[in-house]
Amino acid sequence: MLTLYGFDVSNYFNMIKLALAIKGIEYKTVILYPNQSDDYLTKSPMGKVATLESEQDVLTETNLNQREDVMKIAKDRKLANTQFKKYIASLS
Repeated sequence: MLTLYGFDVSNYFNMIKLALAIKGIEYKTVILYPNQSDDYLTKSPMGKVATLESEQDVLTETNLNQREDVMKIAKDRKLANTQFKKYIASLS
C-alpha cells in the first residue's frame, strides 16, 4: 500500500490526494510537516512534503506533480509496484 506524507495545507499534498482519490487508489496518510529529522531525510533528502512511498520506492515533492519526471523515474527505476503504476497512469 502507498503511504502519503504531508499535511492538508500543502498544495502538493492535496494534489496527490486528489489524483489518488479520483483513480480509486488506496493509500494511507501520515500527517507530517517539512522537517530535517534523520528518519524523514532518508525518504525526502530536502525534508519537504509531499512524499509518496511504496514498499519499493519513494517519490518526493515536485517529482510527484510533474508527469514527465514521474514517468522517467518509474522507467529508470523499473518500478514493479502496481500502486505506483496506477498513480503514474493517473497523471495522463
